[in-house]
Amino acid sequence: MLLPGKILGQQHFRIKADFSIKEKNADSTVNLTVGTVYYDKVIKKVIYDVSFPRKETWIIQDTAVYKIVNGKVIEKVKATSIAEFTIFHMALSGSLGEYGLKEMPFKLTSVEKEDSMIIATWKPEEKVQKMFGKIVMSKVNRKIYGIVFFKSNGKIAGKQFFRKYKKITGVDFPTEVMQINYTPSGTNQQITTFKNIVIDQANDKKLFDRAIPAQ
Repeated sequence: MLLPGKILGQQHFRIKADFSIKEKNADSTVNLTVGTVYYDKVIKKVIYDVSFPRKETWIIQDTAVYKIVNGKVIEKVKATSIAEFTIFHMALSGSLGEYGLKEMPFKLTSVEKEDSMIIATWKPEEKVQKMFGKIVMSKVNRKIYGIVFFKSNGKIAGKQFFRKYKKITGVDFPTEVMQINYTPSGTNQQITTFKNIVIDQANDKKLFDRAIPAQ
């Protein structure tokens, strides 16, 4: 009876954290968003409770992001990443080190070493080559450090950097994520920081599973 319990305890399923998002846009505007994020690996909804600049809730489910204010959906947009490919799901599943690429239509084509850094190149399978370019990923101490996304035409679409890892209840989680997106109008930069991270919170299930209001 001890062994199954031990194995079950290692199957991480929830993460909760306070977050702040600082954005610097190509037009020189700056935005700050603060709140708490919840994710349950079984339910597969990412829920952001935003407290600043105004109270609202963002729910990422399937392929959409719902913005909810005062119990009403005020906006629905296409999600750039479904729940299974967020850092929350990948960290809980132990797949963040490969950015979930083993589950995507990409193939590992080369691995190089530069000092303490391992650099891997993943190329899209033929069926998706019109939509995606290669992905180049670097790791330090077996943890993902940086990732560069290319367009199908070979130009860089964006970059992500994962910093200041903390091991919480056996889960390595980056407490700072920088994202850089290159657009026709210029470069947008976003830094997300996480603190007060809790893994496998057993109570308050209602915080991890919210119904989307009728539209």
